[in-house]
Amino acid sequence: MITGGTLMVSLIIIGVSVVKSFALVFPPAVIFSICGYMLPSLPLAIAVNLISVFLSLSIPYFLGKFTGAGMVDTLSKKFKAIKKIDDFAGTNEVKLTAVFKFAGILPGDLSSLLFGAMNISYKNYMIGSNLGNLPLVVAYSLFGYVLKNVGEKPWVVAIPIVIIVVFLLIASIITKKMISDNKKNSSEQTEE
Repeated sequence: MITGGTLMVSLIIIGVSVVKSFALVFPPAVIFSICGYMLPSLPLAIAVNLISVFLSLSIPYFLGKFTGAGMVDTLSKKFKAIKKIDDFAGTNEVKLTAVFKFAGILPGDLSSLLFGAMNISYKNYMIGSNLGNLPLVVAYSLFGYVLKNVGEKPWVVAIPIVIIVVFLLIASIITKKMISDNKKNSSEQTEE
C-alpha cells in the first residue's frame, strides 16, 4: 500500500524528471538514486523511475520531431559528439536508441531530441530507449536504496557500483562492435 507521503515523494520525483528533460544537462542517475533512497521499497523506486523515464523521454523526442532535421545540422556544428550518430547509420532504430541510451554516447535528453529530429519511429524509439535505460534505472535505484542501510553493512554499497562498472564495460564493447559492424557493412556496400 502506498501512503500519502510516499505518493507525494513519487509524484515529486516524476515531476522533477519531466522538468529535467528540458534542462538537457542534469544527469538522471542522480534522480534514480534519490528515488531509491527516498522510497520505502526497491520495486517501488524502480517503478517510479521507469514512469519518470517514459515521460522524460517523450518531451525532448517530440520537441526534436517538431523542430525538424535542420536542428541536427545546427547541433552537429556545436557538439562534435553528435557526429557519432553517423557511425551508426543504417542501424535498426530499436538497436540504435537502446545502445545510445545504455552506453550514454550522448547525454540522454540531447539524444532524444536528435532521434525526434531524425524522424525515428516513436514506437521504436520508446522500445529501444526504455530497454537501454532499464539496466541503469535498476542499478542506480539499487544504489540509492542500499545507501539507506550503509550503516549496517557498508560493503553493500559496492554491489551497485560494481554493477554500474560492468554495465559501462558492456556498453563500451557493444558500441565498439556496432561501429565496427557498420563500418564493415558500409565498406562492403562501397565495393559493390
